[in-house]
Order: sequence, then C-alpha cells, then structure tokens
Amino acid sequence: RDGAAFDLTQLSLSNAALQATAEGRFETGASRLDLRTTLPNLGAIRPGLGGRIVYFDSDVRNRSGSALALGGDVRVNLPEADRIQFGAYLWFSPEVLTFGSATRYRELGAYVGYEVLRDASVYLGLRQVNANFKRTSDANIDSGLHLGLRIRF
Repeated sequence: RDGAAFDLTQLSLSNAALQATAEGRFETGASRLDLRTTLPNLGAIRPGLGGRIVYFDSDVRNRSGSALALGGDVRVNLPEADRIQFGAYLWFSPEVLTFGSATRYRELGAYVGYEVLRDASVYLGLRQVNANFKRTSDANIDSGLHLGLRIRF
C-alpha cells in the first residue's frame, strides 16, 4: 500500500457530562460523535483530521445547541521512550455549522500521557471548551486540568 493513503477506520463515540453548582457557572450535559481519519505517520508524529458532532444543553435559558465542529489532533510518541506521548487538538464550528441558540463552538487542549498497554493510556490534560450564544453571554463550558483513560480498540 502507498504510505500516503488515508485510514478512515477510526470512529469513536464518547459521552461526557459536566455539571457545576456554583451560580453563574455553565451547567451542561454534552455528547459527541467523532469521525476522524489518520493522516500518514511522520515517524513518531501521528496527525489526524475529522469532524465532531457535539450537543450541549444548559439549565440556563437560551444556552443550548449543537455543532458540527471541524478540526484535528496530533500525537507524538518519544522515540527513546515510546510509551510517553504528547498531544494537542483543536475543534472549531463557525456559525454556519452551529445550531440552536449557539453561534460558535471551540474546543482546544493538550495532554501528556503514558501508554499502560499498547491500546490503553492514562493522561493528564488541559482543555478549554467555549460556545457563543445569540441572546445571552458567551459561555466557558469547561476549562482546566483533567485526568483520563483512553482505550483504543
């Protein structure tokens, strides 16, 4: 096979729920479906491009919507310690691809991880998820550090 071929076999489904009880914070439930393609590997660098369907709903009036976010990610494994990985991602949805009372969606983040098994890793990440809305103020849906477990199969 040609080394420049795309691998369109990665489909991931994930659900997330975020909730804050402090007044004025964005309380939301969010679900997403990702479809991404892995670009040709560049040694230890693994880039990917794709789309993300996101739905978010808040208890605050006029703060719910959905988005078809476009973006990608990159993961780098250290050659001398290939179980250690660094990664970053960016997903963005302009107004034309954002629905409901939302007018824009953005998610960006970075992480460092360790592959416990070849198909499972634990990671510590930093992310920021924002949305803009038509009749209310913009919202910071989530930001800060998070700890996670990623399983690939």
